[in-house]
Amino acid sequence: MNIAKALKMKNQLINEINKLKAKVKNHNSVVKGNEHTYDIPKLLLQLEAKSQELVKLKVKLTQANAMVQDKIYEVGELKSMITFYREISVKQGKVNIGYNNELVAYEAQFKQRDKDEAIEKLEQRIMKLQDELDAFNYTTSIS
Repeated sequence: MNIAKALKMKNQLINEINKLKAKVKNHNSVVKGNEHTYDIPKLLLQLEAKSQELVKLKVKLTQANAMVQDKIYEVGELKSMITFYREISVKQGKVNIGYNNELVAYEAQFKQRDKDEAIEKLEQRIMKLQDELDAFNYTTSIS
């Protein structure tokens, strides 16, 4: 199986694990005398088995991704920088502030245009790296 398919399988396993956890959390206790909806010990065994399956798959993915781990980390850091840039205040000019409507003049060193250009540059780099990772994921098999 290729990495792309393994990543889909990983997401499916995570979804199944979350569903099992929800069933255990929400259906463990019932009013005494009422019928239990699920066999909780059986669900816990399934949860343990799915968790072990997920661990094994994650290890295989980590080993297979060793050659491109730098790209994976770089994409993460680039996304973090985009989040940072989006949070930078670029207020410029006079703005009414507060209950008193006090007029305050703002001056930004890093302007909206600079912010937009920086984000665009980061997004382009992410797309380039993601294309490389996608090609790697579709052409690299894991065992």
